[in-house]
Amino acid sequence: DELPARDLAAARWARHHGEPSGVGTGTMPMAGWHFRPLRTAAGTLGVLGLAGERAPQGDEAQTVDAVLDQGAVALERIRFASDAARVEAMSQTEKLRAALLSSVSHDLRTPLTAILGAATSLRQDGDRIAGDDRRALLDAIEDEARRLDRFVSNLLDMTRLEGGALKPKSEWIDLQDAVEAALAAVRRRQDRISWTRSFAPDLPPVAADQKPTRKPRPGGQRHRDAGCRHLLRLDARARDQP
Repeated sequence: DELPARDLAAARWARHHGEPSGVGTGTMPMAGWHFRPLRTAAGTLGVLGLAGERAPQGDEAQTVDAVLDQGAVALERIRFASDAARVEAMSQTEKLRAALLSSVSHDLRTPLTAILGAATSLRQDGDRIAGDDRRALLDAIEDEARRLDRFVSNLLDMTRLEGGALKPKSEWIDLQDAVEAALAAVRRRQDRISWTRSFAPDLPPVAADQKPTRKPRPGGQRHRDAGCRHLLRLDARARDQP
C-alpha cells in the first residue's frame, strides 16, 4: 500500500536532507512513521521507515542504527560491484571494437587491392591480354566489387543495430540449417575451399534473426589459399544442462 501524503513528504525530506524526520523528531512530527536516512560515503541512498507512535529509544535506537550501518555497507558493496562490472564491460567493448576495426580494415583493403590491380592491368596491357584472361580480370573486378558491397552492407547493418535503428526480428531457427546456408553462400564465391562440420546431436533451436545469420561476416574470408580446409565445429546445449 502507498503511504499517505504526509508520510511520503517526511520520507522525502529525510532522503533529501540526510536527517531523521517524522514521529519523534522536530520535522513533520505529525507523520505516522519515523524515518531515518541510509547514509553512505556517496550520500544518502534511501530511508528506513518505522511505523509507530514514537521514535526508537535506547537499545532500540542502537539496533536501528546497526541495521542502517549494515544496510549502507551492503549497498556500497553492490554499487562498487556494479561499477566494476560496468568498467569491465566498457573495456571489453573497446577491445571488441578495436578487433573489429582491424578486421574491417583488412577486409576492405583486400577487395580494393584486387579491383585496383585488375583495373590497372586492363588499362596498361588491355590490348596485349588474351580474351580469356581479360574476361577473368573483368570477372574478378565484378566479384570483388560485390564482395565489397556485402561488407559495406554488413557494416551499415551493424551500425544501425548499435544505434537502435535496426531491430532484430527473432525467430526460432535451426543452427545446422543456418550454417549450411552460410557455407553455401561462401561456396558460390570460393569453390576451392572445403569445409568439415560437426554438429552436436539433438542441437536445440535458437532465437535469432535469420537474415544476418546468412550474411558472410567481415573476416570470414580471410584465408583464401587454394585447397585450404576449414574446420567448423558447433557445440551447444540447453541452459539447464550441465
